[in-house]
Amino acid sequence: MSRRLLLAAILVAAGLTALVFFGRPTGVTLVARLAPGGPEITESIDWQVEGPSGPTAQESGAAHRYHTPAGPLTVTGSLDGREVIRSEVRALRGRVEPRIFTLDAALLRLEVLRDPGDPLRLTVSSVEPGFSRTVHPETGTRLLLPTGDYRVETAGVSADIALEAGDIRDLTLDARDE
Repeated sequence: MSRRLLLAAILVAAGLTALVFFGRPTGVTLVARLAPGGPEITESIDWQVEGPSGPTAQESGAAHRYHTPAGPLTVTGSLDGREVIRSEVRALRGRVEPRIFTLDAALLRLEVLRDPGDPLRLTVSSVEPGFSRTVHPETGTRLLLPTGDYRVETAGVSADIALEAGDIRDLTLDARDE
């Protein structure tokens, strides 16, 4: 038996399976998209990866690489506290593989027509209680939102919009004095 195989057998017996593949990590890289084949989501998603023995990792961001034990994993992605993906995946020993998820979410691009000097303040509220987000110019007017019905308000003007999974929608509100 070669020295490498003997060392591998000893490490497995000791429960150190992560080292058996001579330093090659095990895990998954999580990538989110609005639609199959669509561009990668760059907005912040709250990811949680859970293995058989409980939570393995929790991060926020667009794409993350997680080093996990080999075996089954449950991946959950949330936006604003609402789950937009839940999936079972398997981490293969000695490999870190990308897992691409299609979110139950939509992209809303907002534009407000306003008089010069008027402040821009938008409120996006879900018809379901408990969700409201205020948008300021410095945070942008491009929102990744879970699917659902929303009301967008600014300067006494409002509009209702229904967002379906994979939607990329534009909404313009005219808040100019007439």
